[in-house]
Amino acid sequence: MDKTKIIKFANKKLAFLYFVLFPFGILAKYIIDVIPFISLFLVDLKVLFKNRYFLSFLIISFFSFLTSLNFFTFGKSLGGLNYLLRLISYISFSFFIYTNYKTAGKQKLLLKSLLMAGIFIGILGIVQYLFLPDIRPLKEFGWDDHLGRLVSTFLDPAFTGILLVLSILLAVYSGNIALGFLLLLPLALTYSRSSYLALIVSFLFYFFLGKRKKILLIFPLLILLSLPFLPHPPGEGTNLARSNSVVGKFEDYQSGFLLVSKSPVFGLGFNNICQAKVKFLGETNPFSHSCGGLDSSIMFTIATVGIIGLIIFADFFVFIFSRGNVLLKASLIALLVHSFFTNTVYYAWIMGWFSILIPISLKEKKLR
Repeated sequence: MDKTKIIKFANKKLAFLYFVLFPFGILAKYIIDVIPFISLFLVDLKVLFKNRYFLSFLIISFFSFLTSLNFFTFGKSLGGLNYLLRLISYISFSFFIYTNYKTAGKQKLLLKSLLMAGIFIGILGIVQYLFLPDIRPLKEFGWDDHLGRLVSTFLDPAFTGILLVLSILLAVYSGNIALGFLLLLPLALTYSRSSYLALIVSFLFYFFLGKRKKILLIFPLLILLSLPFLPHPPGEGTNLARSNSVVGKFEDYQSGFLLVSKSPVFGLGFNNICQAKVKFLGETNPFSHSCGGLDSSIMFTIATVGIIGLIIFADFFVFIFSRGNVLLKASLIALLVHSFFTNTVYYAWIMGWFSILIPISLKEKKLR
C-alpha cells in the first residue's frame, strides 16, 4: 500500500477508530492518545501554524518552559513537554476533523458516533455500578477510593459525570429526548455535584438561548427530584451534603494560589504541577493521579502558562462560543461550570470530545 492510499485510509477511518476506543476510558488510556498524535502527520502544519490562537499558545508555552528552568532542572521541565505535545496533538486532531469532515452528512455521522460513545459510557457505568461498586482497592494504585458511585471506565465520578452531561445535551440536540432521559440515571448515580450543576446551568442556558421548549426544563427538574430517592450505601461519597470534598477543594485552591504566586505571568511550565507541589507544598505522594492537577482548570492554566496563557485561552473560548451553534454553546457552558471544581478542560477525553465537536459546530467556518 503506497503512501497516498495510507493517508486516504487514515483520513476515512481515524476518527471512527477514536470513537471505538473512547468508551473504554482508562483501559485504552495510552492507545487512544496515539490517534490525535497520528493526525499531526495528516494535516497541513503550515496552515495550522497560521492560526493565531495556536501560534500564541506555542509562544507562551515556550516562555513558560524557559521560566520553569528557574525552579526545576532541565530534565524535569522537559518531561512536562510530553503533556504539551499531547495537547498539541488534540488541537491537530480538531484541525484534522475540520479539514476532512466538512459536508453535512459526515458531520451528522460524527455527532451520531459521539452520542454512541456517550451511550456506551452510560451502559458500562451501570455495569460497573451493579457489579463493581467498590473500587477502594484501587487506592494503592493512585486512584480515589470511591464506594457506591458510578465511575464507569474512567474510575472517576466527576469526569464520567461531565461526559454524561455532554452526551445528554447531544441527545436532546439530535432529537433523542427519550435517550437523554435514560442517560440521567447513570448521571444521577455518579453523585457528582459538579456534574449536576453543569447539567442544570447548561440546560437553563439552552432553554433561554433556544426556542424555549419547556421540555428542556424537565432535565434539571428530574435530576433534582431524583436526589432524595437515590440509594445511599455506606460511605461519604454518596452523601450529597458531604463537606469534606468542599474543604478539600478550598485547600486545593489555596495551594493553587501559592503555586501561581511563584510565577504569575508565565507560569511554572505546562504540567509541572506535580513537581511544583513536591518542591513548594511538600507533596509526599507524587505517584497519585491527583498530584499533577488542580481542582480548577482556570487555576491549572494560570499555574502552568500564567496569566498571559489564561488570556489566550479566554480569547479562544469567546471566539468559538460566539460562533458556535446552540449545542456547542450549551456544551461549553457545561464545561466552564464543571471546570471550576475539577480540572476538566485538560482531561484527555474532554479534549477529544471538543476537538470533534468544535470544528463541526461552528457557524462561521473560517478559522483565524
